[in-house]
Amino acid sequence: MKFRGKEVEIRPTDQFENNTSNNNITFKSLELKLEFENLYSEMGMNEKMYNAREHFQHLATVFDNDKVFLQVLADNNITEESFSKMLFDSLTKDLSLRIEVLSICEKYDEYCFKLYEQLKSLLPEIYSEFKHGVIDILDTIPDFSYDSNRIDDIINLLKICFLSSEFGQKIKYSARVSSTNKVQIILSNFKGIQEYKETLTHEFLHAISKDWNSIFSIKGVDNNKNNFGQQSIGFGFRGLEKTATRFIWLNEAFTENLAQQLVPTESGLHYPRERKLLSILNQKKKEGTNFDFNLLLKIYFRHLKTRESDEVTAIQEWREFSKETDNAFGPRFLVTLDIFIKKNSIQKAIEIIGNWPDGEPHIEDLKVQ
Repeated sequence: MKFRGKEVEIRPTDQFENNTSNNNITFKSLELKLEFENLYSEMGMNEKMYNAREHFQHLATVFDNDKVFLQVLADNNITEESFSKMLFDSLTKDLSLRIEVLSICEKYDEYCFKLYEQLKSLLPEIYSEFKHGVIDILDTIPDFSYDSNRIDDIINLLKICFLSSEFGQKIKYSARVSSTNKVQIILSNFKGIQEYKETLTHEFLHAISKDWNSIFSIKGVDNNKNNFGQQSIGFGFRGLEKTATRFIWLNEAFTENLAQQLVPTESGLHYPRERKLLSILNQKKKEGTNFDFNLLLKIYFRHLKTRESDEVTAIQEWREFSKETDNAFGPRFLVTLDIFIKKNSIQKAIEIIGNWPDGEPHIEDLKVQ
């Protein structure tokens, strides 16, 4: 295939570490990072504490006994930077306040450690239910062969890190799978075991739908130098350079739809606009075309498919998907829609596509915005 005018070959390595003896899921590593660990020395190196007021407001809801004290800190009518400086000065100069604040921080660390121990103990059970549910789904895909042990191999490569909170960071998620195969879980963002289970299921789906360790070989460039990297995750697709991933909205919508199938919830609050857009597209596709759930399943899990040889790659399924999508909506529809969403918004796309007559997509409406 060609990428930006260059002839490119992409092939999977499929080299997994096998940690699945006796079907025990062990994960590559489990970590806990406590936000206030060695707080005094950390503050001595960095006076600015980001999101300080917001964090102490969260702490106030966790520890009722210290709520009054924490609320006084959180409600100070001062800027975030001056509040941070005030707190730093208090800890370094006022011994009594330093002891009081560090005592509260120690309680928070203890609370997070106990929560970590509880959630860690649930991982094998949650994963077991997840795997059985995924196998039930995979078995519904026509002409789709796979090795169920591959799911264990992938999940065992994950490094799971529990963070006590998002204090000091600009993180808006409860959990995510990073490019380094680390699942980061924000303890303070979970309201209960059910939400934790839903979130882990979503992230495990991301993990098993990834293209793990592909070799990118660019012919004629740097003497055919091979580069390792992840080309796609579910429907999310990226080129060889560090460019933004395409079709993130579709990947999140379908991932959450599957997660809801595996762990049904009444709220269904995750990625509502993305899921709504996907539902609308199923209504507006041309009659007789193959943009349906079974096709989406086949493409989403294409990296789990057993290949007859290393020469056959998941690119073939992606090309089939692109062809069917073009048949259903028009040439290069997914790319056109993705560009439109990035330039305008997913809500704007919902409004425009929602007005199309059923079975009569007007791709031109997305090109002129």
